[in-house]
Amino acid sequence: MMRFTNILVPYDGSVHADRALDVAGDFLRSNPEARVNVINITYVALDATDFNPDPPSEDEQYNLLGFEQYEAAFSAEQKAAHHKMCQAAKDILPDIDPSRVICDTIIRPSAVEGIEDYAKRNKCDLIIMGRRGLGGLRQFVGSVTKEVLHKVDLPVMTVK
Repeated sequence: MMRFTNILVPYDGSVHADRALDVAGDFLRSNPEARVNVINITYVALDATDFNPDPPSEDEQYNLLGFEQYEAAFSAEQKAAHHKMCQAAKDILPDIDPSRVICDTIIRPSAVEGIEDYAKRNKCDLIIMGRRGLGGLRQFVGSVTKEVLHKVDLPVMTVK
């Protein structure tokens, strides 16, 4: 039987992601050499044309976000997501040595690209993820999970 030692759990704050983290804990408890990488992917889909470097004039009805404002809001959102993920890992895996639980927040244009890239760069040997995340569509298998199943070349365990 293959013993997985470098597990990846994409985390979006959903109940399914919590369950995936719990299942990863079972792997950690059965193999003291294993570790889990819990990642949160922050999406970046804006380009330079989305920013307005000038303050709005008095007669403008709306205000496009300036780069500094966007950067501050994005940074605060990213920090909050990272904190929530780390807290969930502590709550769900209280008996696991924290040195075996790596929490990372990465920035990518898509969750699938982020998961695929992180798994390759960090030589993960198993991905455990929820069947559905926080996306708006209710399907048997979420769109991110479905794409990951098709794109990555390593075992993927889905949990609900």
